[in-house]
Amino acid sequence: MTSLPSHGRLKCSRCFQDGAKWGFSSIEQDGWVLENNPMSWGAADPRYLVLGFSKGTRQCRELLTTPHNVVSFAGFRHNVTSILRKLGLLAQDEHIDSRISESETDLPLDR
Repeated sequence: MTSLPSHGRLKCSRCFQDGAKWGFSSIEQDGWVLENNPMSWGAADPRYLVLGFSKGTRQCRELLTTPHNVVSFAGFRHNVTSILRKLGLLAQDEHIDSRISESETDLPLDR
């Protein structure tokens, strides 16, 4: 049984009353912008869950032309790798890049 969406770009229009087109639809309210571009990386039923943060303006602008596995933690992967190593969730010679893939079954898991 899986608890999270599978790796990839997610089709969802729940917040958009008139439907939505992934990567193109957005809603702006009170200075906040909700863009229809939900994404998921790694295992759908992970042993450990690593939560990211909202995609920034640059990332959202580049989503339509950027490969899916490049988006997650863009610009922060060195820091994420260091943190996961300190927690013992990545080996000292391992980098988070190798764990962000459709075939990942336990992102991240100490091996």
